[in-house]
Amino acid sequence: MGLFPGVEREFQFEVDGHKFGGRFPLPSDRRNIDILISRRLGGVSLDSIPNQTYTSEYVFVTLNYTISDRPSELEGLDFADIPDENFTVSVWKEYSKLEKAYQAGLKKNNRTVVSTKASAKQPRQSSKSLSSKRVPDIAERVPD
Repeated sequence: MGLFPGVEREFQFEVDGHKFGGRFPLPSDRRNIDILISRRLGGVSLDSIPNQTYTSEYVFVTLNYTISDRPSELEGLDFADIPDENFTVSVWKEYSKLEKAYQAGLKKNNRTVVSTKASAKQPRQSSKSLSSKRVPDIAERVPD
């Protein structure tokens, strides 16, 4: 039994008779996806990129990163290089629907994970100041 019972990272779906499968990204994978998008866009500011361009790259990179099982005719092919945009949109919609269900399952099973090392530590003290006495700023401390 895993950490989140009934919630599996692996997914499979079919679009137009083509089977796809892979694993939903972890937070570290999402960071890697963001880095890949930035590289593909040449590292330019997002303000200078049209929203549609960024969204398209997000879809392409996410599908490339997460889908490991795909039809043989699509092996090694970047989703950005598939000429039929409607097909790519259909793949994205199926993936997105499954990922939303996966995320909902994680939220439903959300637990506080405590490391055995962390449980032996003392509780953290509040970062709030214990003193209410005002400390003069540097201008007030410098003698005339």
